Amino acid sequence: MRLKLILELTGKGNRLPIHYQYEISTWIHSLLEKEDSKIAKYLRNIGYAIKDSNISKEGKKYKPFTFSALKIPQYHIESDRLFILSNQVELVISFGVEKPIGPLVLGSFYSTRLRIGDSVSSVEFVISKIESLPDPVFSGVEAFQTVSPICVSFEYPEHKTPTYLSPLDDDFERFFFKNLLLKYKIVDPYFEPQMENLSFKLLNEPKSKIITFKANTREETRVTGFHFEFEIKAIKELIRFGYYSGFGEKNSSGFGYVEKI
Repeated sequence: MRLKLILELTGKGNRLPIHYQYEISTWIHSLLEKEDSKIAKYLRNIGYAIKDSNISKEGKKYKPFTFSALKIPQYHIESDRLFILSNQVELVISFGVEKPIGPLVLGSFYSTRLRIGDSVSSVEFVISKIESLPDPVFSGVEAFQTVSPICVSFEYPEHKTPTYLSPLDDDFERFFFKNLLLKYKIVDPYFEPQMENLSFKLLNEPKSKIITFKANTREETRVTGFHFEFEIKAIKELIRFGYYSGFGEKNSSGFGYVEKI
């Protein structure tokens, strides 16, 4: 399920840091994890938040959702700041769960205020409209283009930090599908993955993008993802899951959101 949120500026600021994914992710998590919210209870009941050492070495909860970049009609960029010149922007949140979650999301999100930014500048929005987007029809072969970068990494023993893989790297396809299969196995424990029935085809030249989390703090982290177009062959349920929950890693931080070509 995908929901398009119309965010109206309240007049309190119009400058965002260019790297704003962390702030949006934190806001979505805070809404989904409120102990007294109906949506949090629903998601816990269906096993939405599950610890799995194969997905996260720290035992963090895996959440099958991702979100788009902000669609801003008018803006300009100065240094590391993004100036919003329009009165409203769009944000799409994509959930890898079925439609019964819709009414709960509407109740949790509608009229909610959202402040995005850092210690330098921020913007306050109010959600004025929520729209459920139509479901695409999926087959066993689909082509996609990234809207937010896809992140695939591997921790090689000789390296102290993760190595972020490009779609041009030999290991990319293997780890791309390994990540997707592990996530789908959490949602559907009876699913038996077959790697030999999967294929990935790069359709254009990938472009790297580095996203900074918690900029200018001691916890600052940089993650490398890639924008590209690709074709995937798999069972349609697996393709559908990747479309809604996000391809690659760090989906709930805004990576791996794609659109069909």
